Amino acid sequence: MASGSEYEKIVYIYNTSLASMVQDLVNSYQLLLDDKFLAVQSSDATEDELKLFHSNSYIEFLNKVNNADCLEQFDDEQQAFGLGYDCPILDKNLQLVKTIAGGSISAAKILAGNKYKTAINWFGGWHHAQRGWRFKMLLYAAIKL
Repeated sequence: MASGSEYEKIVYIYNTSLASMVQDLVNSYQLLLDDKFLAVQSSDATEDELKLFHSNSYIEFLNKVNNADCLEQFDDEQQAFGLGYDCPILDKNLQLVKTIAGGSISAAKILAGNKYKTAINWFGGWHHAQRGWRFKMLLYAAIKL
């Protein structure tokens, strides 16, 4: 396990495709200019990585609706995966899931390498999903990651 000033740095996981108020605050306060922080660009999760934590049928469904022209045609099927009313299917939903889950996986890999003791992925809090469906406004199970 590493020690010293490098180990004490806080790794900040970010993704340039996700703009947010949090990222604006990080930039406004110039936190990433502080020697205590290390910014790391996340990588998107692969479908194989997602399938480690979610059922094949859930990922196949996200694939099917990812570029659909008419999302209403999936109203009945989406209910089986806990999608719908409070968590509607979005255009490019699968890409969003890959991006957000990829941040959590990137943070986990960094921590597993024992070079740093803290990693923050502010985009990774959407994590109360289960293997075959999501729960309340949450698209994927980051807690499992």
